[in-house]
Amino acid sequence: MKRKKDKPILEDREKYDRRLLIFFSFWVLLGLFFNIMGIFIIREQSLGSLIPGLLESLSFAFFITGLLAIKYHRKRGIIPGKRILKWFAKISLVIGLVVAVGMTLLATQTTIFEDQFIGLSGVEVIGLFIVMYIFGFFFGFVFPLFFMIAGFGMIGVLSALIRLKTADLLVEITKITPNTSDSVKEKDKKTYMGYIWLGWAFNIPDVLDTRALDINRGEPKKKIPWPILKQAVIWQIFFGLVIVIYISFSPFFLDITEMGFMFSIASNVTNFIPIFILPWFIYLRLDAKIKGIVKDFKLFDGLKSRMLQTIVAFSTLILFVRMALVRPGFKDIIGDFLGYFMLFIITVIVTTFVYFNYFENDLAYDIARKYEEIKIR
Repeated sequence: MKRKKDKPILEDREKYDRRLLIFFSFWVLLGLFFNIMGIFIIREQSLGSLIPGLLESLSFAFFITGLLAIKYHRKRGIIPGKRILKWFAKISLVIGLVVAVGMTLLATQTTIFEDQFIGLSGVEVIGLFIVMYIFGFFFGFVFPLFFMIAGFGMIGVLSALIRLKTADLLVEITKITPNTSDSVKEKDKKTYMGYIWLGWAFNIPDVLDTRALDINRGEPKKKIPWPILKQAVIWQIFFGLVIVIYISFSPFFLDITEMGFMFSIASNVTNFIPIFILPWFIYLRLDAKIKGIVKDFKLFDGLKSRMLQTIVAFSTLILFVRMALVRPGFKDIIGDFLGYFMLFIITVIVTTFVYFNYFENDLAYDIARKYEEIKIR
């Protein structure tokens, strides 16, 4: 009886996912269209100018999609949305107080704003304090809310793709062993190579029989898995640093264009790091593993190790040191880098929180049941 109830719920969510993906695609294409029109008709700039515009259009599309995703998922969080808004309000009160006190002291106790504030009366000082407090509160409340809406859009699109494809991918993993034999290689090399690449992506040892793949349905979690959330944030920060350093300081890219332009591109690209890292963690939540004689092989560990090996192969840190020694203006670059890094961390933390609080429970539930249904066929 439980399965009969599960199927309509899954179908309803998949129907919503498809609508969300269509909505997102529309805004991406619209943004791309206007950027192309702006470059070739108004600005008359080169094709290279399309890249920043496309990234900005993508960010805008995620934000607009986030408004739709919030409408559907706002009541499905482990931590209720009202409590999160209270957190924002409390933080904003502190930020508002710090801004108000700081600006008032600057205006009355220093000469930094001498031309503007010299001779302020008591009423004017109070008025300045109130205005700055309101500004600080508004900034402290709206700023994280903006990131959360964008995070809902990004994770909404990501979860739609994960829900639609992950169960099928798990079934394909079970077919790796029977489709990578010598007989299959001789009969259908294309199929053989496809499964070889799939096994490579998850770093699955050849000695394991992938037909022994097992997942844990599990029950919805009532608390956010903070240690796993922390692990996800750390991995995203690591890969974000590697990518931005590699692109910004690689001699290959620097020979093509200016450093300032490439650093801007790298900074924008890394804002989408959660799309590439968070999908790993559904395998951890499902505890997807291939049973072995001595030890089970977890898909999460294999995917993580493969990604790490691939990225480290670029020798990024060596490039960083090399450019530090030979390029002028390195201090200015580091200053810009640190400013970007703080913004990047905020994006990663908020987006990862949205994933684990609002989406992961339903994803694990739906994928496990869809996988079992496909296996039965």
